[in-house]
Amino acid sequence: MAERRPPILPPVNDDEARALVPQMFTALTRADKARDGRRSADLSTVLEQLPAQVVVELGLEPGRLAGPASRSIAMALARIADPSPYTDRLLSIWFEREAGKGADDFWSRVAPSLAAASRDPRIVARLGISLVEADLDARDLGRRHAMAMGVLAEAPGGLPWLIRKRRADRGAKPKILTGVLLDDIARTPRPEAMPTLLLELSRPGADRDELLLQLSRIDDPRTLPILERALATDQYTRTVATGLMNVAGDRAEALLDRLDASADPLVRIRAAQALVVRRGRNAIPRLLAAVADAAAAGAWRSEYGVGGWSNAQLRRPEDALASPPSEVWRVARWPDELVAMTVPPATGPVEAMDAWARMRSLNPDVRRDAIESAHDAALAARDPSVILALVAAERFHAAMLERADVAQYTVRGSCSRVNLTNYWSSWRKLARLPFDPMYKYTHVTWNHLAAHAAEIAAQRLPPDLADLTTVEAVAAAVAALPDQQLRFEPAELAQWDAEEQAIIASAGA
Repeated sequence: MAERRPPILPPVNDDEARALVPQMFTALTRADKARDGRRSADLSTVLEQLPAQVVVELGLEPGRLAGPASRSIAMALARIADPSPYTDRLLSIWFEREAGKGADDFWSRVAPSLAAASRDPRIVARLGISLVEADLDARDLGRRHAMAMGVLAEAPGGLPWLIRKRRADRGAKPKILTGVLLDDIARTPRPEAMPTLLLELSRPGADRDELLLQLSRIDDPRTLPILERALATDQYTRTVATGLMNVAGDRAEALLDRLDASADPLVRIRAAQALVVRRGRNAIPRLLAAVADAAAAGAWRSEYGVGGWSNAQLRRPEDALASPPSEVWRVARWPDELVAMTVPPATGPVEAMDAWARMRSLNPDVRRDAIESAHDAALAARDPSVILALVAAERFHAAMLERADVAQYTVRGSCSRVNLTNYWSSWRKLARLPFDPMYKYTHVTWNHLAAHAAEIAAQRLPPDLADLTTVEAVAAAVAALPDQQLRFEPAELAQWDAEEQAIIASAGA
C-alpha cells in the first residue's frame, strides 16, 4: 500500500492566505460534521502550511477555537516566535466563557492554544492567579480549573511560578490547595517536584494524605524514607499502604509485608494488593484473607461511604479481587483467576468496625471508621442511650488529630477522618434538641449534644470510653499518650528550601 503523503500547497503570500484561511476553516468544519476523517485531516495539514500569523489572526475567536480547527490554530501559535500580541485575546476567550452547555468541551479545545502561547509569562500568571483564588468547590468551573493546571504544568515557567506563589503564601497560612494545585507537579518529570512537595509536607496543617501519595509517584531516593517516617507515626497508614504500591525495591516490599499485621483490614487489603502485583499468584492467599476479615468486620460501609480512596473505591469485597488498584504505576500482571474468585469466610473472630475499643486507636482512620459506623448503627436503631459515648469519642478523635497535627478535612473530602456534621443534625432531629445556630462549629456541636443527652435518655457508657466524659478528661487522656507528629529537622527544611530556590532560579522564574 502506497504511503499517504500530506497535500502540497504552493507558497502563498499573506494577502492570498487571508482570503484562503476562512474558506479552509469552513471546509474543515463541514468535513468534521460529515465525519469525513481523511478530508478533515487533509484540510488541517493545509492550514498548518499557511502563514502562522494569518491562521492565528483569523482563527482566534471562540467559534473557531471550539471547533475542529483548534488544533491547527494551536500549532500555528507554537510556530510564532513571540505570541504575546495574542495573549489578551486568548485570555479573554478563556475567562469570559460562562459555564453551561458545551463549556467543558470548549475549555478543552482552547487549552492547547493557551499551552502553545504559554511562553508568555502573562498567561502563566493569569492562569496561576485564577487557580489560587478559585472556588475549587464550584463544580461548574471544575473542568476549566483542571485544564488550567494542565497548561501550567506544560508551560516552561508554570511550575516555577506556582512554586514561587506557594512559597510567598506559606507564612500567611493560605487555604490548603495542594490536592488540586500540585497534582501535576508530581506527575511532571521536572526537578521542582521533590523539594516542593517535601516543603508542603512539612507545613503545619497540610493535607498530607494527598501529598504522600504524590511523593510516592516520584522516582527519588528520598521518597521511601519519607513514607517510612510517616508510617512510624501511625497517622497515615492507609495512605502509605497505597503509596507503597508505586515504590519499587525490596525495602518497600518488606514494609508491605509488615503491614499484613495491621489492625486495620483496609490497610491489609492495600498491602496485599500491592504484593499480588509484585509476586503474582503466591500472594493471592494473603489478599483473600485480608478481604475476608474486612467483610466480617463490616468494613465496606466505611470503605465506600466514609473511608474514601478517590479512584480506588471498593463498593463490595469482590471489588478488591477484580482488578489491580489504579494507584499502581509499576503494574505487573494481575492473575486472571482472581477475577473469578469469591471472598471466603473469615478464619477466626474479627473485631467489628464499630467496636468501642477501636475508638481509642492511635490510628485516626480506625477511630473515624469506628465512630461513624457506631453513629449509623445507633441512628438506625433510634438508640439515644449512646449519645454521650459518641460525643466522648468525637472529642477524643478531634483532640488526637490536633495533637498529631493531622488535617481533619482534606481538599477532596476523600479521607476517612473527615468529621461529618450531618450526624449532629440527625441526632438533633431524632432527640428533638433545640436548634443551635452555632452547630457548624465542631466543639459547639458536641458540647451542645452532650449537655442535653441525659435529658433524652439514660446514657450507656462502655468501659472503653467511661473516662472521657468531659473535655478536661479527654485532654488529660490525650496528653498521656505518646507524641505522633510527623516532624522534620530544621536542617532538612533548609536543604529542601535551598534546592527549591536554586531550581526556580535556574528556570528563570
